[in-house]
Amino acid sequence: MKPSPNRVGVSALCAVTENLEDEMKTLLIGSLVFVLGTGWIANAKDQPASPEQVSAAMDKMTPAVIKMAETMYEFQLGKLSEPQTAEKLALYVKNLYEALLKEGFSKEEALKIVTSLPLPLPNLGK
Repeated sequence: MKPSPNRVGVSALCAVTENLEDEMKTLLIGSLVFVLGTGWIANAKDQPASPEQVSAAMDKMTPAVIKMAETMYEFQLGKLSEPQTAEKLALYVKNLYEALLKEGFSKEEALKIVTSLPLPLPNLGK
């Protein structure tokens, strides 16, 4: 059984971002530390943190969050510049085009659909 074009697109995207998992873990841990850290700022009487305390915690976390975002961005750009990534994306587009033809779309319709859809790429902050 042939995979559906949607499945091929998901596979291609997963292949592009397979090593991103560690970067995402880092971002998640950093975010969790930030969220928990702002809660721990509260005093012993369990009063909510003041806006000044939250602002101070955010100021301390900002450089780490920026570094994590930059690391993820550089990793994604590196993966996108690999020849294997282009090959996988080309296979996705080809499979989508052929599936549209198989479903009864004309060559012109299939080409228009394929060229009007964005490639399944990670968000690079655009």
